[in-house]
Amino acid sequence: FGAIIACGPHITSQLMGMVARHFSLRSDPLDLEFNFRFRKAVPADEPLTLEWEVIAIEQKSSLGGELVSLEGRVANRDNQELVTSTAVVLVTPKS
Repeated sequence: FGAIIACGPHITSQLMGMVARHFSLRSDPLDLEFNFRFRKAVPADEPLTLEWEVIAIEQKSSLGGELVSLEGRVANRDNQELVTSTAVVLVTPKS
């Protein structure tokens, strides 16, 4: 890759941690699904932008909460996507 690259599990754990932290502040979340696609190598020494966007919310009475569908990405300083992701989280009221 021409330089030292970041470990894939490190990058994905950062993305997953963002979801857990955000939803656990006001609810009891349960991560149901995460998918990651590595589009380019992630250089170890480059500034990155990690972000998530809510794309759908579905009330799920049988599970006692809402299913929140997300799309995430990791981009470099040139806004090139290095990693893309989708996730589904069950968000229930804090107990």
